[in-house]
Amino acid sequence: MRGQPPKDYTRNAGGGLNLFSEADELAMGRRYAAELDAKLSLVGAPAVQAYVDAVGKRLAGASPKPGLPFRFRVVNTKEVNAFAVPGGFIYINRGLIDLAQDEGQLAGVMAHEMAHVVGRHATKQMSKQLILLGVVAGASMLASKKSEGLGNVIAVAGASACCWRT
Repeated sequence: MRGQPPKDYTRNAGGGLNLFSEADELAMGRRYAAELDAKLSLVGAPAVQAYVDAVGKRLAGASPKPGLPFRFRVVNTKEVNAFAVPGGFIYINRGLIDLAQDEGQLAGVMAHEMAHVVGRHATKQMSKQLILLGVVAGASMLASKKSEGLGNVIAVAGASACCWRT
């Protein structure tokens, strides 16, 4: 609308239902990143890492949460992909860097992954799944008092909904 300032969508970045604290999220991310770093083949070229770090640092400075400790890894694979781990660990596949026609394209993907971290999307999703599992467990126990078979059906259906949901 004319004459009105644009809505600030970043004001509540990371807000909403989340059973995990930011400290929990960072600790979780450190554990996941350690496992990933041990399993994945990472690009060891200092120039590539410095380039990705520089792009990431500029993006982090423009983030609604510029104090988040982002860390960037380059995975040595031709696949075009990138993903984020809770706590600020961003993984960019070499194939994505090779495919990007300019820094802006790479930065766009990196910013997208950083937005997942700022929005705390992974732990929010985990929180929803934990709550749903609790509801399903309660419903299953109550239903089992009337019919063991019905309780089992609820437990299986609920677990399927919780675990296979994306």
